Amino acid sequence: MAFYHRAVDASVTPLANILHRGTLALLVGEKIFARGETYFRDGRVQKLTRAKGVLTATVRGTSTYEVRIWASREGVAYKCQCPFGAEGLFCKHAVAVALAWVNAEGNRDNAFQAQLRKLGHAELYAVVDAVAKTEAGKKLVIEALTSIIGS
Repeated sequence: MAFYHRAVDASVTPLANILHRGTLALLVGEKIFARGETYFRDGRVQKLTRAKGVLTATVRGTSTYEVRIWASREGVAYKCQCPFGAEGLFCKHAVAVALAWVNAEGNRDNAFQAQLRKLGHAELYAVVDAVAKTEAGKKLVIEALTSIIGS
């Protein structure tokens, strides 16, 4: 198991706030990033799942490797069965899995945003009102409004 250290408290930071194309490129360098990106584009990532904050997938390379990526207090933790991963290095297989997840999350966000854009003012108000029924929901709404319109 290996870690990418970043100045965040990963116990409260979801993978979406840690895994980005730029972060991955800095973590692994151009050569490994390019190889992982090729694996992702070629559709070599299979069975991508996220359960309890852990991304798991298999990647077809020279062999088929299982890759796991998760957030830890130290940063991004990862494990791959390939020789490079066995040395504790973030390999092209892990890059491919991370890119597949980033792409899937982006598609999910775009679909959600498209649905929101279809709503009228009254419908948006009803959504916000439903979310704000609890203290935690009110806090989320206030944080979202503050980030959009300022304090």
